[in-house]
Amino acid sequence: MNIHQANNKTLIWLQAAIFIFPLLIYSNTIGHDYALDDAMVITRNEYTQKGFSGLKDIFTQDSFKGYFQERKVNLPGGRYRPLSIATFAVEHALFGLNPHISHLINILLYAFTGIVLFRALRLLFRDMNESPAIFSIPVLATFLFLAHPIHTEVVANIKGRDEILSLFFAMLALISAVKYADNKQWTRLLLSFILLFLALLAKENAITFVLLIPLSVFFFRDITFKWLLALTVPAIVAASVYVLIRNAATGGFQVQAAGELMNNPFLNASTDQKFATVVYTLGIYLKLLFWPHPLTFDYYPYHIALTGWQNIGVAFTLAVYIALILYAVVTIRNKKPAAYSILFFMISLLMVSNLFINMGTFMNERFVYQASVGFVTGVSGFLLCIMDNNVFRKILKNQTVRGLIFLVIILAFSVLTFARNFAWKDDFTLFLTDVKTSSNSAKSNCGAGGVLLERAVASQDANQKKKYFEQSLPYLIRATVIDSTYSDVWRKLGTVTYELNHDIPAALQYYFRAVSINAGDELAYTNIHFILAESDPIDWKISMYEKLLKINPVRSDIHAQLGLLYGREKKNYPASIAYFKNAVKLDPAYKEAYKGLGVAYQMMGEYGESLRWLESALKLDTQDPSVYRLMGKSAQLMGDSAKANDYNSRAVLLKGRNRN
Repeated sequence: MNIHQANNKTLIWLQAAIFIFPLLIYSNTIGHDYALDDAMVITRNEYTQKGFSGLKDIFTQDSFKGYFQERKVNLPGGRYRPLSIATFAVEHALFGLNPHISHLINILLYAFTGIVLFRALRLLFRDMNESPAIFSIPVLATFLFLAHPIHTEVVANIKGRDEILSLFFAMLALISAVKYADNKQWTRLLLSFILLFLALLAKENAITFVLLIPLSVFFFRDITFKWLLALTVPAIVAASVYVLIRNAATGGFQVQAAGELMNNPFLNASTDQKFATVVYTLGIYLKLLFWPHPLTFDYYPYHIALTGWQNIGVAFTLAVYIALILYAVVTIRNKKPAAYSILFFMISLLMVSNLFINMGTFMNERFVYQASVGFVTGVSGFLLCIMDNNVFRKILKNQTVRGLIFLVIILAFSVLTFARNFAWKDDFTLFLTDVKTSSNSAKSNCGAGGVLLERAVASQDANQKKKYFEQSLPYLIRATVIDSTYSDVWRKLGTVTYELNHDIPAALQYYFRAVSINAGDELAYTNIHFILAESDPIDWKISMYEKLLKINPVRSDIHAQLGLLYGREKKNYPASIAYFKNAVKLDPAYKEAYKGLGVAYQMMGEYGESLRWLESALKLDTQDPSVYRLMGKSAQLMGDSAKANDYNSRAVLLKGRNRN
């Protein structure tokens, strides 16, 4: 009995096994914490944190706007993947920040994806496999897919839910389209449209199903061009509607590459280097699909080095892909299942290959999630074909032997997956594990140094604190060697240097380097202000702020600090006033700068001008007792005792309220 003749009882047991299988191999992720990009979509995403009330923003804004907020979303082309983020918002409303619930949901969705994949393959291959049920492409491919270690990033990292939901709904859309080809029920077309639209809302990768749906029907059904076109229309409409909504939310497809290496790995590459490196990474994808070790979250510069066409690995990869494409083209008329698997793989991988769209990194394991469906289907067909060969049939005529071979492959992948899951426990574990693999990556080294820095800051034990700081230092230094334009690393180096050795000049040098690269690094400015507040002498402190002002002359807080130092410490009130005026010009809502102007003019004896600036401060905050107190002093010095008493009374009243 083959898989297509299996009775309902057999199918129920088989699908139960498919569902339970991923629950077992990913069970060790349920106790994990948040990790990696979970901060962008969950823990530090403003819209997610709002729960149900954040859903409107999630569906009408760029998907990472809730994380970047007022900062620039520095991702080429923007991102619009609201569906998974909406599920995180609902979870937050119901359970709060609970990573264990989120991990469990990821596993369950992955398990359901396994069932959908099995049903899709069973539907597609219904006329092309006469093997016993357990030795069929639908069964073997589904278990290979579920067990494959390359999927750990998608399942074990909560953020990977966008990939899971996208493929889940896209395969359902495919099933609906194929059933339309079988029975011509228009409701199947409507359902296909809805399902593919949901897949696109999860992640834009599903747009490839505009090609994959008609391709699948063409290969596995005898259908006229008219009906093939009819079942393609819903996919085109779904993609068009998605693009319109996406453009409204993100402002369109701005595909200009980012100007920093961590968001544009080809920033310093020639055209030849770029495309040779892209081909090389396509080879790494194939290698990891066949031999998934070692795995890493980080394929940023320069875990993979820029390369050229003279690289034998590039030449070999190019030859392999050309051979696969030629085979698919030559056999497409014969509708060979192998050709279908190759085309499914190629079309899915094309969008994330960096050939046409800069993905912001050389590659990622999650990028091959959808494409791996084509891989496992092709490999399963190939293995079954070999075992049906006359030579092997004599050797493997015992079905038990065949079963053991398949079982060993599935178990080997399962063990690797289960072991790899432990690395995704949290950021600390992930970064310190994967930096060993991605030792030439600036991102991994920065991440490893960063988590050690966080542990040091949190530690209450002086010796342990020092140990963490010392351990973080070589990672951070290594990151600067790999990428000297990585602002995050310089900021972290500044903190480690200050905390470990209290070397203020060196720490400031690192912080200044950070803000010279990234003028919007607010944390670096905060740390600079903190260090300088504790420093002496005054002239040196002023020189540091003047140096900082040359790096970024449009920072109102730097002008205000210089205004404060020149006025309070140097008694140079004209200089103080000039800096404070620059501050309010740059930031008209800077209350402290208005107060500084009020004090400076007061010290110069210009009490009317002092009151004018203090009134501006009062408009920004009517509940600040210090402003009333300063106004009272200026009024008193002007000889207006009535006003002075009124201002002072208000100051006392507000101070009492604030104390209560």
